[in-house]
Amino acid sequence: MKNEKVQELYERLVSGVAQVYDSATWKEVLAVQSRFHNYSFNNTFLIWLQMPTATRVAGFHTWKELGRHVKKGEKALKIFAPLIKTVTVEENEEDGAEQPVTRQRLCGFRVVNVFDVSQTEGKPLPSLTEELTGNSEVAAKLLEALQHVIDVPVSFAETGKAKGYYDPSAHRIVIKPGMATDQTAKTLIHEYVHSLLHHKDSDRKEKRRSQVEAEAEGTAYVVANYFGLDTSDYSFGYVASWAHEENGVELVQKVGTTIQQTANTIITALEAQLKRQCSGQVAQGA
Repeated sequence: MKNEKVQELYERLVSGVAQVYDSATWKEVLAVQSRFHNYSFNNTFLIWLQMPTATRVAGFHTWKELGRHVKKGEKALKIFAPLIKTVTVEENEEDGAEQPVTRQRLCGFRVVNVFDVSQTEGKPLPSLTEELTGNSEVAAKLLEALQHVIDVPVSFAETGKAKGYYDPSAHRIVIKPGMATDQTAKTLIHEYVHSLLHHKDSDRKEKRRSQVEAEAEGTAYVVANYFGLDTSDYSFGYVASWAHEENGVELVQKVGTTIQQTANTIITALEAQLKRQCSGQVAQGA
């Protein structure tokens, strides 16, 4: 029965992905991904299919532990949860002797029920992140954090018509000077993604340009949206070109997964750096 439920939910997922071939819809999906950056792309997509406005989900008992309860009559959202099995394997020590070691392995998935915070009531929840006021303040703090997080040389110089670019041969980022702070932050994030994902010749040769740009722009959108930057100027027209391809659904899932994983890495690093910056400011002002 569990396998049937998994298969049924997966078919619903694939059917939904097959409809995402326009810029506006793809942007909606990525907006949800920015709110659930640590969730897999497949689970984020399932949440979007069932409740596009969801902001924070958890199981029935987790909400109870947080002092909230699910409202009567609310319909659960269904997502995948991994089935982890603990196994004992023999591993070779440095002296050649075999030693039993306990490992956890993924052995499948099951369907679980979760509820959005809007479907619950009770104790107020603490803010997940420090809220910044004003787009310029967000951008300024992000730019400062990015300087510590990015491990690629960044310079400001004329870039022609482009707002910035990543030079894989020199492994460096060049940003156009004189832009607004928020545009500089968004461009820097975009080029940083290129440096993470597309710095090898093999990376660029294996992927067509539309996929490379979809990964960079999609990840930049998720990160920018998460931190509250203005993302109204983002568009994803190249997604439409995948609609008529035999592996279109697979490509959307592949790109979506890359975006989720990369955005999660960047967001986690930036949040840690922002906390350090905030602690430093508090210490200086004490």
